Order: sequence, then structure tokens, then C-alpha cells
Amino acid sequence: MIRIVAAAVFLLALQAAPSKLEPPLQPAVAQADSDLYRFDLARYYFPSPEAELARRAHLRDRVAALRAEGERLTSSPAALLRALRLADSVRIESKRHTTYLYLRTQLDTLDEASAQARSTLEAELDGATSVIRSGLLQIDDGRFAAWARELPALETYRFALESVRRMRKYTLPPEQEEIASRLGPVVESWPAALYHRLIARTDFGTIQTPTGELRVLRDRSAIAALLDTALRAEGIRRLWAGYGQHRDLYAVALAGTVRAKNSLARVRGYRDAPDEAYQRAYRSAEQVRLLLDRVRPAAQLYKDFQGITAQIAREPRPPRAEGATPLRFTMSEAAKVIRSALASIGSEEYARELAELLDPANGRVDVTGGPNRAGGGGSTGYPGIPSAIYLEHFGGSYADLSRLAHEAAHAVENQLVHLHGVPAVYAQGPSYLSEAYALFTELVVANALYEEASDLRVKRYYLGQFLSKAMEVFHGAQDADLEQSIYTAVDAGGGTIGADDLDSLTGRVDTAYSITGATFPEVRARWITARLLYEDPLYLFNYMYSGLLALKMFESYQRDPMSFGARYVTLLSSGYRATPTVAVRHALGIDLDNPHLLDDAAGFLKARLASYGPALPLR
Repeated sequence: MIRIVAAAVFLLALQAAPSKLEPPLQPAVAQADSDLYRFDLARYYFPSPEAELARRAHLRDRVAALRAEGERLTSSPAALLRALRLADSVRIESKRHTTYLYLRTQLDTLDEASAQARSTLEAELDGATSVIRSGLLQIDDGRFAAWARELPALETYRFALESVRRMRKYTLPPEQEEIASRLGPVVESWPAALYHRLIARTDFGTIQTPTGELRVLRDRSAIAALLDTALRAEGIRRLWAGYGQHRDLYAVALAGTVRAKNSLARVRGYRDAPDEAYQRAYRSAEQVRLLLDRVRPAAQLYKDFQGITAQIAREPRPPRAEGATPLRFTMSEAAKVIRSALASIGSEEYARELAELLDPANGRVDVTGGPNRAGGGGSTGYPGIPSAIYLEHFGGSYADLSRLAHEAAHAVENQLVHLHGVPAVYAQGPSYLSEAYALFTELVVANALYEEASDLRVKRYYLGQFLSKAMEVFHGAQDADLEQSIYTAVDAGGGTIGADDLDSLTGRVDTAYSITGATFPEVRARWITARLLYEDPLYLFNYMYSGLLALKMFESYQRDPMSFGARYVTLLSSGYRATPTVAVRHALGIDLDNPHLLDDAAGFLKARLASYGPALPLR
């Protein structure tokens, strides 16, 4: 998953001064080929929406069968293995439906029927698997060990059993779990639906440019790359004015999200929703807060980076050559750049899967643009289901290329899990691992372009792009700090919070991470633009951890690309069969709990930052 990175970064890209990380000029590129990249949902999922709807009856029958098997799983080793294997099979069938429905809602955020159906199916599966979890809690270590000796195939599921036991304290009886699962979609889905409705009914306006009309919201990346500072200033004015039209209702949606998440978490015995999210990811609220407390002062590095980019933006620019345009890529060019950069990993399997994914003939990528599409991007994939990439659109900027690389990393990981027969129970895990893999990919791509560039301005441009991504630990912490602060404030306010309060809170949090707020007060409303607050609550803290891990991975990769690549692809292909700390230490020799990870990251960033700032001569 990729988000629109911290609003300070986006704001600097649009502000009236020359844009942040302004792309070098080049001759005009060939016509875009984005229309070639569209999903073939009928090929990989269902022939039609009607066919998917008809198949739900079969899925519900299998969910009922799973519930029945779960009630018998403690009777014998064979019954346990049968229930666990059926659970994997039903997860795969359910995932085919819910992924199809997810992609339909990405293509049209107003398709609330698909969104609701997806939530309902997920809740029904969760209700059945709660019966499995309840049964597993009744099997102690001694009995499982004896049963595994009698039936060795059970060893595959040992970590799954340990994972269920880890959450014993927060597991309700099956009847109550089912009620909680069914209530979830009812109380959690409306804020995101309201959020998308508000955006869809807002006229953000358009900007006339020498090359044609740009829509302020959809084409914000293209506006950020405009050479005309006045047009960029108009872009930001209209963007924030659009969001401001319904700011009171955005606040209602956000407060509703927090209330719903906190209430359901407390039903299960957690202190609040952040406590639940962190514990499910093998972190604790105390660990997250302690890391935030350490990252916050270290974020001066991030502010230094912003300051240097502002200085670079004020440098005199070389005269514009006739026919020159900002650096742009077609989709096929972007795919070629990504494949070339990642060839350095040295895995034939990885290269093959990446090539097949990015081949438009395979219908696994959709970047075609259009009304009511979800912002940002995402990827899908699961055992038994080929992976895919969705992007809001591909405008040809470097940001679009990097976003494609990010989602391609997720999709290839999902495809490797699919191809290596990973049991469905281990197909997904803590998101900061998969986000670290995706960020590592973006760093490899940016670094490859930096090393290949010969022109000094182009070279510094790509170094700036590399550093922008390498600072993920800081803008990840900035977003995590904001979300945690919002949950605390809503709780303290009795479940409500207003738009003005959210503006003030955002401004206070961002002071530690950004130099932008003092000059551009509009950024205090970035709680509206941070769509994951509404779409995927309490996901943002993952980017703080992924930023630390990705930098350490990149350092290891630079020392020995081939050796690292082999271990890295093995890790991706294995799924999530161990705790994150154990898996990463075993595969890559990196200790996620090492307190020096932040110090190492800061040292690496200081060294790179030192070569970023000096002025360049005009060429």
C-alpha cells in the first residue's frame, strides 16, 4: 500500500516557490501509453459482477462447513488437521471474492454495494474462524506435541497455534466474537463511505496550462511538476479550498472512525484501538510511543532535508531549451526502468514475476484513470490468486514511477507467496515488513537512476528523490504521531472533535517534523488529505518501522547485492511463518529490536545529505 506521503512533502511540491525536487528538463517524450494498462477482472476473478454474486452462496456454504469443522477440531489429530486445511481453503475462496470487490471499489469509490459486500464477507469468515481460534485455545502444548508426533503434517501449523494463543487474553467466546465481527462493518464502514462521497461531490476545479487542462485533484502530481510557479500556487490554493468546503463533515467522519475502532477494541479487552493495532503487529503501545519519542528529536534531519531542498529551489535555473519538458516517463518506460534497476537483486524468479506483472497484455495492472477512482494505489495477491496493481492514474512523473515500483514490490511478494505454496494462514503478516520491502524497492530504483545519471542536475534530482524516500522513518513517524494524537484527543473529548481542533492538533504535531507550517498554514488541514486515517485506520505507524528496516536492508544490499538478493527473495517467498523479529534476523541478520537501528539510520542519512546540498553551476 502507498499513501500520499506527508502533506509537507506534497505541499512543498506545489508551493509558489520553485517546486521541491523540481524535475530536470528533457526533450518531449512519446505519447503516454497508460490506456494499455487495465484490469482483466474476468480473467482472474469472475466473468461478471452477477457471476460473483451467484458464487457467494457456495462461499457461504463452505464458511458454514468451516464453522462445523471448527466445533469438532479438538476431537482428534485428524479433525484438527482437517479443520486447519479447510480454513486455508476457505480463506482463499473468500479472498477471491473480497479482492474482486476491493478492486471494483478502487475503480469506483461510489460503488458502496461492493464495499459493503466485501465487509460482510470478511465478517462472516472472521466469525467462522473465531470458532477455529476458540478450539485451538483448548489444545495445550503437550497435546499438540503428541498429536504432531502422530500426524507430522500438523507441524506446519505450529506457529499459527502459537499466534492464536498469544492473543488469548483478547479473544472472546465464539458467540461474542461472531457478534463483534458482524458489528464491525456496520459501525466501521460509514466514515470511509462518507469521506469518499464528500470528495466525489467536491468541485476542486481545473487549471489551464500551455499543454492543456489539468484537474486539480486528479492531476495534482502533474501540477506539482509544472514549471510555472504561479500555476503551482493556484493549484495548491484550489486544492485546499476544495477540501475546506466540507471540513466539518470530514471531522465527523474521522471522529466516527475513532469511536468505532476504540469501542470494538475495548469489547475485546484492549485499552483502545491503537493498543490493539500495535499488539497485533507484535509491537506494544509502549514500544511505539518510546520510538516516537526518539524519532521526534531526530527528525531535525528531515527538517534539514526540507531546508536544503528549499535552497535548491531558489537557485537560478538554466534557460529552458526549445521543446524541453520536465522529466517524464511513459508507463512502458517506467516498467523498463524498474525491471532494469531490480535486476541487480540477481533472482531470475523475481525478474520473471516482475516482468509478467508489468506486461500490459496480462491485465494485472490498472492505471487508466477516470472519475471516482480511489486515490493513491494498492496491490493485491494471495495464495491461489495472481497479484495485481491498482494506481489512481499514471501521469508520467517520477513520483508515479516510484509509486509503481512500490506497488510492484508488494505484488511480486504476493506472487512469490502464491507460487511457493505458502499456506493461506501465513500469507499475510505485520504490514511494516511488506512496507519495508516496498520502500527498499523504491530506494533501489532511485539509487540506480542516481548512479546512472551523468548530468549533474539530473544526478542531484535523483539523489533528492532517494533522500525523500529514505526519510520514511520521519514522515512515517509524523503520520503515526498525528494518528495517535487524534485517538487520544477524541477519547479525551468524549468521542467528538471539531475541524478547528484537528487543525490545531495537526499543527502542533507537525512542528517537530516539518518546516512548512510556519509559511504555509494550509498544511494544518492535512488530517483531511491523509486518507488512510479513514480507509485503513491505524496503519500509518507501519511506515515508521518500515523506514528503519528498509534503510538497513539497503545498506546490506549495497555491500553485496547478489548475496543479499538471494536471502531477500527467500524471505519474501516464505510468507509469515515466524514473528517479524525472528524472520528478519534469520533471513537478513537484522535485529528489529536493536535500539541502534535509529542511530544507524541517522548516520546513513547524514552521509547522503552531505552530498546533496552544494550549489551546482548552470549548464
